[in-house]
Parts: sequence; structure tokens; C-alpha cells
Amino acid sequence: MSSNKEIGIQCRFLGILLDRVKYNEKYGNYYRDNFCEKSLEHFFSYKLLDLNKEDIFVDIASEQSLLGEILHRLTGCTSYSQDIMLEPGVHGNMIGSDASDIPVAEGFFNAAAATCSLEHFENDSDIKFMHEMERVLVRGGKVIIIPLYLYIREACQTDPNYSVPGNVNFDKDADIYCARDWGNRHARFYSPRSLYERLIKPNKNMDFRVYLIENSVDIDNSIYCRFILVGTKKE
Repeated sequence: MSSNKEIGIQCRFLGILLDRVKYNEKYGNYYRDNFCEKSLEHFFSYKLLDLNKEDIFVDIASEQSLLGEILHRLTGCTSYSQDIMLEPGVHGNMIGSDASDIPVAEGFFNAAAATCSLEHFENDSDIKFMHEMERVLVRGGKVIIIPLYLYIREACQTDPNYSVPGNVNFDKDADIYCARDWGNRHARFYSPRSLYERLIKPNKNMDFRVYLIENSVDIDNSIYCRFILVGTKKE
């Protein structure tokens, strides 16, 4: 997305999507202090997953996310929300489970998204999660990780107010950055090597692509998403 022409096309497409979703009408104050970032995540999920009404989608670690509802409205897909805090099991379109052990059959989903969540997966839970994606996706199915946090070295950010009493175990080779009053116990930044070793190399039946967003400031300088990971299960 580096040429002026392509930037213009993408910005117009984003504007059309915002009009179709009708955030102000339907979702009131949803992430009003972080609206540009969240709506951009929705935009890229919509565009890169390319869903249709025959597809089954799952929003991973969804918490209060509206992504599943939005993609259902825009594409007609069947949409599920998964989160460890939900009632265990499958209840309507809600799935209560660990993200690495989703109680559905192999090849159940056409697509999945983890927005602002994978970085919080501690220990080896990110590795187990990607193994699970390889299992639950159909051939040709996609999982999108947005934002993907990349850095020159392996690193973790933490609020010591939470990680110290919680006895959080950090990756042994990671640099640790403390952000007091940040409010989260763990956020992993992959190096290119650790991304390959943890998520890409072990999953031989998936192809991966990393996207770099070069022009986020053309939309708003509050946007912090710089990288996106898309994994596609091989045909």
C-alpha cells in the first residue's frame, strides 16, 4: 500500500465500509477513545478474510468485540464469538473455551480473527493456538492476527502492578519493558526469528504472509497497527 493511487483507493474503501457499518447509529460509544484503530482492524479483517454467506467465522478471545456481528452484517457469514470467560461449550454463537482447545470438529471454520489478543497469550499458548487454527480451519481457510506486534528483538511489555503479584513467566530470551499503570500483565513482541520459530515453522500445513502498513498516519496518527499476520491453510 505504498503508491498514492493505492492509498487513495484504500482510504475510499475504508470510508465506504464505515458508512455501511453505521458505527454511530448502531454502536454508540464503542471504543470512542480508540475508534480509528478498532475500525481499521475491522476493515482489514473484512478485506483480507473476504467472507461470504456460506462461510463460518470465529472471533477469537472476543471479549466485548463487535467484529463477529459486523462481519455477519456485511457478508452474511455465520459468526461465532470465542472467549475463555464465556460459559464452557458451544451455546448458540458463543463458544466458551481456551483458544487452543476449541470444542468444534476439524475443519469447522472458514476464517478466524484475533484482534488485539494474541500478544496477551502467555507461555506457549500462542504456539498451541496456531496449532489449533491449523486443525479447525478448512483447507484454504484463513486466520488473521491484527495487530501483529513485531520488534527487532523478542520483547514483552508489562505493568508490574499486575505481573509481579501474578507471577507472570516471560519468555526467557525476551527483553522486558515495564509500563506502570498500563493495566495489562503481558504483551509479547515477536522478533522476525521468534515469529518464524514459534508460529510459522511448526505449522507445515499453513502458508503465512506478513503485511506492513506503511501509511497509517494518512488515516489518523492514533493508529498503532503496523503489521498484520495472515495464515492460510494449504489446499
